[in-house]
Amino acid sequence: LHTLPLLAFPVLVTVAALKDLTSFTIPNWISGALLLAFPVAAFAVGLPWGEAAQHAAVGGVALLVGMGLFALNWMGGGDAKLLSASALWLGLEGTLLLPPRFRRRRTGSAPCSRRRGTCSTASLWRPARCSLFRNPGSFEAHAETALTALEGR
Repeated sequence: LHTLPLLAFPVLVTVAALKDLTSFTIPNWISGALLLAFPVAAFAVGLPWGEAAQHAAVGGVALLVGMGLFALNWMGGGDAKLLSASALWLGLEGTLLLPPRFRRRRTGSAPCSRRRGTCSTASLWRPARCSLFRNPGSFEAHAETALTALEGR
């Protein structure tokens, strides 16, 4: 239930895409709703204040870039605002698509747990680093860890 606010981003971006396809406009209320929903979603998932500030800074920079592109007549005003609101949600890592070695590792997302040799939920997407794929006998412990992490969030 606490991850429900995270649905705001994909739903509102989909609405923006459909509206843009049908009328070539993106209403201000969509960008505004994304802007207002971000703090709620950030609080719901426990995003640290420092990272939330970084997301806000990325959104601000994206707004400046979008305003510049709008001034050059390369982008519409709704597109610039949606770019900024999306950058707010995606943050630096999601916006720049940094290579994995430059991404900051989030706390609690170590590739493997040293206690039981199981994987964290973050390493589910990095099979080479996950002990499940190095030691197939650890499947039960891995499944238990993943389920516990999903139930706890």
